[in-house]
Amino acid sequence: MNRRLAHRFNVLDYLRTDELGLSSVIADLLDPRANHGQGPFFLQVMLEKLQLTEHWPDLELADATVSVERVITARRRIDISVKIPDGSGEYCLAIENKPYAGDQENQVRDYLNHLAREFGDRFVLIYLSPAGDPPSDWSLPRSELDQWKGRFAVMSYHEQDNSEGTANQADTVDVYEAFRASLPLTDWLEFCHDKCQVERLRWFLRDARSFCQRTFGDHHMTTDSEARAVEKYLLSNPENISVAQVVYESWPSVRNRVCKQFLERLCDRIKHKIAQNPALFGNDVHVGCKYEGDKRYSNRLWIHRLSWCQYDAGRNDTNRRTSIRLESEGPGPNNWFYGISYAQDQTKMSDADRKRQQRLEIALREKEISDFKADQWWWPVWKYANEGKRDWDSFLPDLHRECRGEADEITNYYVDAFLDVAKSAVPIIDRLER
Repeated sequence: MNRRLAHRFNVLDYLRTDELGLSSVIADLLDPRANHGQGPFFLQVMLEKLQLTEHWPDLELADATVSVERVITARRRIDISVKIPDGSGEYCLAIENKPYAGDQENQVRDYLNHLAREFGDRFVLIYLSPAGDPPSDWSLPRSELDQWKGRFAVMSYHEQDNSEGTANQADTVDVYEAFRASLPLTDWLEFCHDKCQVERLRWFLRDARSFCQRTFGDHHMTTDSEARAVEKYLLSNPENISVAQVVYESWPSVRNRVCKQFLERLCDRIKHKIAQNPALFGNDVHVGCKYEGDKRYSNRLWIHRLSWCQYDAGRNDTNRRTSIRLESEGPGPNNWFYGISYAQDQTKMSDADRKRQQRLEIALREKEISDFKADQWWWPVWKYANEGKRDWDSFLPDLHRECRGEADEITNYYVDAFLDVAKSAVPIIDRLER
């Protein structure tokens, strides 16, 4: 099927699809002067679907200006900013793009306050996240939400199927209900695709929608056409259903066994690389890993030096020391990320330990380790693994091949990325904690 139809081919697999890359794609479609040649068509579709055109009259969409990473202060940049004149001033559609990373302290609050100073009430800030998760209270206090009604909205990349959790969440009050946009980004791309008359653009819009659905959706099937082909095959013979049932029941243990073997493979390879670099790592670096299947945050690989500070003398485990760590969000072996992890939650530290950790955080930020993000509780710097190598479930056959020694591509990616962080972080942690 793939040989005849190339149904797995997606142009976005060859492009930069980190936060900045995705922002550039969205901004270019919204830009009436961009090379797509459709003028303000895509921008108009978004404004109409967000029901903004009825509140923003007389917009001169053809004269809109679009910018990416617009600097507003020394510490803040708005991911996407669309300024639209109306003859007497400007309106602004701003988008804070959060496909992978968490918020920084007061980040969304600072954006809203800046936009209010610049545009009064003539703006909307869209908070774009994978499943429509709102900003943390650390970024925008919930007590301040009411003052931003009509000027702040939360949008998802792809609408999730939450039917299974509806019963358990029935009594939970969603304080963001009045702020949720009814338009997921994938729906906007679909509307643009359906109304666009240019076939080349229709292919790109279809690929962009498929990428967002696959990356931020809630399923693992490669394509709908593959799912339909498998379904047709299974229903063609009752014996096929019996085999499928056995495979289904065996799948969790098979998946966990392959992922555990691959994590141990990474651990062995990293130990070997560290032993080859005694000038940097010395001989007291501990490398370890553990894999416990579907337990949340239970699958990880770490390195730490035994001479680094131990924060809780009564418990001798990896969580009591700062470490360079590769970890899975879970539940399940998906969404792997890596960086430097604190010894423990800052809120539970002594004052002396907290000050030491704050010095460590400042030193790591000054080192400017790549494009890593920050977490206020556990991780001073961290990032997700690259798209295409992040969710181990989606390429389990490749992991199994590498465990059998038939390839090294994914192994090399994780080992190199992990050790690049370690080479920058170990001297800093040595200086502050050894």
